[in-house]
Amino acid sequence: MIETALVFNLEGKVIHWHLPPGRQGGWIPDSRNLWDVLWENRENLGGIAHTHPWHGTAAPSGTDITTFAACEAALGRRLMWPIVTMSEVATFIWTGPGKYDYRRVPFLKSDDICELRRLSEKGATVVPLS
Repeated sequence: MIETALVFNLEGKVIHWHLPPGRQGGWIPDSRNLWDVLWENRENLGGIAHTHPWHGTAAPSGTDITTFAACEAALGRRLMWPIVTMSEVATFIWTGPGKYDYRRVPFLKSDDICELRRLSEKGATVVPLS
């Protein structure tokens, strides 16, 4: 199983599936393509969901938290950061006051979460049809 991500807009619709080569079970490589998607959609960007492809608690790693903060600083806005395990979904947002003060908030179920899990489980590299 490998990490997989999706970018969604303010309405919760997927605008990009992030399935770069080199994904691993514990990380997703950065890519210029992903940054271009974030920058081009920054006015309507809702957030980025990614998997931790195992069963158990959905919680951010230290790398996740610093990535959240860096992306938001570069974009000049706050986002939602869902983390999806094979058994749980949790969404994190910045609550302050510190730079890395992200807290769990309620998450609304999305059909795209099932697809995100499937892509993580199978290690797909093909973008799913929308």
